[in-house]
Amino acid sequence: FHLAAVLSDPDPVRLYAVNVEGTLALYGAVRAHAPRSRVLVGSSSAVYGAAESLPVTEGHLFRPSTHYGASKAAQELAAVACAREGVATIRV
Repeated sequence: FHLAAVLSDPDPVRLYAVNVEGTLALYGAVRAHAPRSRVLVGSSSAVYGAAESLPVTEGHLFRPSTHYGASKAAQELAAVACAREGVATIRV
């Protein structure tokens, strides 16, 4: 499971480092040490920002309004890229 994240930090650089670079580090470790494992990545409604319509579905565009939401969107996109490179990924 990859559910770790920093929700807020006065320094956005640290927030992105933990949330995005941490995800990439996890995928690197999985590739190197457990290549047959699956990674479960938890998302957040923060990736969608303010709801344009309800219910909010996965078909909505990413429109984060906070650094946390933007970092979670970047985390999801990194997970998609890693999945395409062959690391089994489950996004929830």
